[in-house]
Amino acid sequence: MQTRMKKALWGLIAGWVVITGGSAAEAAATRQIVAVVDNAVLYKSDLELELRLAMLQIQQDPNETTELDAQQLREKVLDKLIDRSLLVQKANQDGIKASDSAVNARLARLKKLYPSLAAYHQKMKLQGLSEDQVRERIRQGVMIQRVLAAGPLKGLHISPQEAWNYYHDHPEEFMKPEQVHLSHLFIQVPQPAESAQVEAAREKIEAIFQRLQEGENFTALAIEYSDDPSRIKGGDIGYLTYSQLVPEVAQATFGMSPGQVSGIIQSPLGFHIIKLHDRRPAQRLDFEEVRDALIRHLKAVKADQATERYLRQLKTRASIRRHLR
Repeated sequence: MQTRMKKALWGLIAGWVVITGGSAAEAAATRQIVAVVDNAVLYKSDLELELRLAMLQIQQDPNETTELDAQQLREKVLDKLIDRSLLVQKANQDGIKASDSAVNARLARLKKLYPSLAAYHQKMKLQGLSEDQVRERIRQGVMIQRVLAAGPLKGLHISPQEAWNYYHDHPEEFMKPEQVHLSHLFIQVPQPAESAQVEAAREKIEAIFQRLQEGENFTALAIEYSDDPSRIKGGDIGYLTYSQLVPEVAQATFGMSPGQVSGIIQSPLGFHIIKLHDRRPAQRLDFEEVRDALIRHLKAVKADQATERYLRQLKTRASIRRHLR
């Protein structure tokens, strides 16, 4: 969850937040202020928008739940809004701008990520963003990237030797888990299923299992009876890890020996019979296989650390007043 939350909130800095940016003296009395960062005012409406966007991003993964309560989440999002305001103001102080052509190019690339222009507009409507807000978010994102590139990220580099040292010191992070090569004969049970449907599927798999015990060919029976798409290959589903299998199937399969055929395995999906062909033991990935991805990862980590240090420096020189209730 921490990684997911960090990505969602870091999106607020990386190019997806609008800072109102008016002076404190010009703040409308009818709008609730949640923070004042030097000369920039952050309003409740800004915070509510970013809260909604952060939650939408987190909810894209149904396996993720936030451990933060509502108030803690509001505080976290406000922290990132303040960080962003500091960076935008720093960019303005340093004369760093984002041209219309740069914004237009980024916007065009964003729109190309969607299957159609209508899909793009639908997503922006869901997020509660107007076209002008999207453009402003992109503009500020470009400014922030440029101020960081000219400051804490200037010259940031990860050498192959640094990557090798990390690889050598953290062997557990580069283990490829054990894999099994198996064939699968599957009789599906409708979801939700009535007891009669479950019994019909059970009788079918028991009849097939009896034929296997009498010496009939697993591949031929899978082609004829299996409900799994792998039936076209005689049930062969290749090499898989424990986590890639249905738990009931994984538990049975990883206790088998090559050449062995399982008994009937019941799962919430239906009934399974497995034939194990081969096992590949867990092994460490070669450095050459992971080097480029590892360098990118270590560079991202170093960039995060450098940015956090830079923000701490900006905060020591800034006047920050929080009014969140």
